[in-house]
Amino acid sequence: MKRAALRLRLGRKRHESSSSADRASSDGDGMSSSTMDLREMVDLFEHGVPVKDRKWHARTYPKCFVGKEAVSFMVKAGMATSREDAVKLGRRLCNEYNLFEHVCREHEFKDGYLFYRFVGKRKRFVPIIDECAATLVLNEALMGMDGDDDDDDDRSSTSATSTSGDELHDLKKVAKALESGLEVKDRKWHLRTYADCFIGADAVDFLIINGYVRTRADSLKLGRKIAQSYNLFQHVTGDHLLEDDLLYYRFSSEEDRIKWKASQKEMSLEQKAKAFESGVPVKTHRYHMQSYPNTFVGCKAVDFIVKSGLADSRIAAVELGRDFVKHANLFHQ
Repeated sequence: MKRAALRLRLGRKRHESSSSADRASSDGDGMSSSTMDLREMVDLFEHGVPVKDRKWHARTYPKCFVGKEAVSFMVKAGMATSREDAVKLGRRLCNEYNLFEHVCREHEFKDGYLFYRFVGKRKRFVPIIDECAATLVLNEALMGMDGDDDDDDDRSSTSATSTSGDELHDLKKVAKALESGLEVKDRKWHLRTYADCFIGADAVDFLIINGYVRTRADSLKLGRKIAQSYNLFQHVTGDHLLEDDLLYYRFSSEEDRIKWKASQKEMSLEQKAKAFESGVPVKTHRYHMQSYPNTFVGCKAVDFIVKSGLADSRIAAVELGRDFVKHANLFHQ
């Protein structure tokens, strides 16, 4: 049924193209301006390009298409008036919709015998409705929000409001969304396993898909700003900043973030108390057949205070814990 509908659409496009040659000229971006908008082209391209498993040098690449065949399809379908315009259009589909990519991420779209694969729909780009709002997010990041002032927590969680009424998240909200939204798992590279990591290119995708930025270059800038402002993640071997590539990164532990933050400036008792409350391990403990929910163990709390850099010795950690009780009324036995 879908193939029949596709043939009908192709026949209609060819007829319109041949009967209205003056309207079928390219608009400079590889599009045929007479027949369909870019979203229609995305649908037509995805359902019309021949996709199957293909082999190259004894290796099989599943569910992919050939660049030159895709170019031929776009010309025959009336999506472009020449092979050169078809290449431009294909690259535009990649840049604006993240529709497909080279199977090894080594080539942009070309009119050649190269294999490309459609990107999963969850990772495709969603057009930003409010471009002004997205620009504000990026500008706020690049102008140097320090992100370290805990007084931020008392303010609104949004830094601006778009003309449509949608809330615009500040840098801290973007950081939290990034941490909760990326796929973190063990990954292998050259016979070595890297535990609990994510891919740099996926982080770049995430910031664009969720409307925080519009381009991959801006996404890199925002991701690096987040990493710098919160010590949120690092490359697994510490060799790279965030890159739009198949590189592995790992989120920092809560202890490492607190330790890093303490090294940036002297923390107040209130800030240390907040760091302690968010980082010390709390769970239900049992003692003499009785359960104590939402509690922590003193020695483990001391371990956390020292490891996180809130205190430089166990004695100092005990004193700090007593200050939490005396001046902040943070906990009790």
